[in-house]
Amino acid sequence: MFRDSSISDIDISDYADLHDFIVITKDKDYKESFILNGKPRKLIRLNIGNASTKQAIQLFENNWQLIEQLNQRKSFFIETDETQLYHLTYRL
Repeated sequence: MFRDSSISDIDISDYADLHDFIVITKDKDYKESFILNGKPRKLIRLNIGNASTKQAIQLFENNWQLIEQLNQRKSFFIETDETQLYHLTYRL
């Protein structure tokens, strides 16, 4: 989707919001943007350190039903650790 490394977080958030995508990131700046500005509207922040790709996939598989339900909302935020969702909130 974005091949230019100079694309800003704002550009990514705007693109995701325009197309109703979920931003999935390790970057804590997105969490701050969600809390302060409500952007991006749909956010999953992975706080998983050096977890393997297999562990990350397992995390999504274990929580897929919840993610699908939240994706029906206008806005939500999920934060994880290596094994579970540990913080969940959404904006109306």
